[in-house]
Amino acid sequence: MNSKQLIPNGVEDIHSNEYHRKEHIITIIKNLYKSFGYRQIQTPTFEYYDLFYGIEGTIDLDEMIKMIDENGKILVLRPDVTTPIARMVATNYRSSSENLKFSYITNVFRMNDGNNGGKREFTQAGVEYLGNNKVEADGEVITLAIRSLLNCGVKDIKIDIGQICFFKGLLKELNICSQEEKIIRKLVERKNYPELEKLIKGIKAKQEVKEALLKMPFLYGKPKDVLKVAKEFIFNDRISEAIQNLS
Repeated sequence: MNSKQLIPNGVEDIHSNEYHRKEHIITIIKNLYKSFGYRQIQTPTFEYYDLFYGIEGTIDLDEMIKMIDENGKILVLRPDVTTPIARMVATNYRSSSENLKFSYITNVFRMNDGNNGGKREFTQAGVEYLGNNKVEADGEVITLAIRSLLNCGVKDIKIDIGQICFFKGLLKELNICSQEEKIIRKLVERKNYPELEKLIKGIKAKQEVKEALLKMPFLYGKPKDVLKVAKEFIFNDRISEAIQNLS
């Protein structure tokens, strides 16, 4: 076999020098998370497919690497870590009244994920802050994201901050099914304006709500400017609260 054909597409060997650099970065990030009081945990490499099915999120079901176990159950290689941690907390920390701060650095697996150069296996680091719904908790996580990059020597940084409740508040003004909501969300995420415009035209709703949804793919930039535009679309309390949270 050609040497390039000896390993599957989307995976790679890590040689000693690169491995040393990777371990150095992981140590920096681990120490940072620990200094903020986050406790490191590990979830299984395999999870049940049913755990992810029907959950709204950014992981496309078709991107998951699936297999069948001896009982006929569908398993997936861990496609992200947030959902497994939510399962772990719901199972083991149900009676806990304290805020939970967990961190992880582990490998995740996806089919040809365009956000990661087509890699099927890559290392992901992150934190989960559970039980605290104050904006200060969001601020801490954003701070950790920035400091993680700075501590690893990355200087040219742009941070995108979103608020899903703003989008859900707009959808609340539409009388559409959950499947149509998923399609709109995907089109907005991909900034696919032509397809979004075509879909929105066929929906019965107030014109100002339609216009707000059509502006969603372009609602990014400097916080002050974006919030000014977003305040034009306050159609209900949920949108108002979302904007206040972002502010």
